[in-house]
Amino acid sequence: MTGTTNTENITDTEAGAPTQNGQEAHGAQSLPFVAYPVGFTTHYTYQRKAPTNALAIVSLVAAILGLVLVPVVGSIVAVITGHMSLDELTASREEGRGQALAGTVIGYLGLLFAVPAVISFFLFLPVIASHLPGM
Repeated sequence: MTGTTNTENITDTEAGAPTQNGQEAHGAQSLPFVAYPVGFTTHYTYQRKAPTNALAIVSLVAAILGLVLVPVVGSIVAVITGHMSLDELTASREEGRGQALAGTVIGYLGLLFAVPAVISFFLFLPVIASHLPGM
């Protein structure tokens, strides 16, 4: 069969194309050689992210639970763990300052709304009890 070209019989060096997993990369062109300066490295370094403080996460979760499920207890836990976390974060390289601050602020807001609610409940308890049948 003369006159036909069979590209499968051409080797990589003849075609000038790089190989991938032992197969020819048809249509690919080889890149020109690039000379780097002495001491230049082409690898990338990955800096590890600092861990998040566990008390900061606890503070934020407790603050959200204090608003939704357990009003007074969750808010108190959020305020205490938030302050503990902020103290730890000043001495360590951990992250989570925003979470600790948010947990502390939301905890204080939860206490701000929960304490008057509890006081008003106990003030109006005699009024509620007087309206019950049999009293």
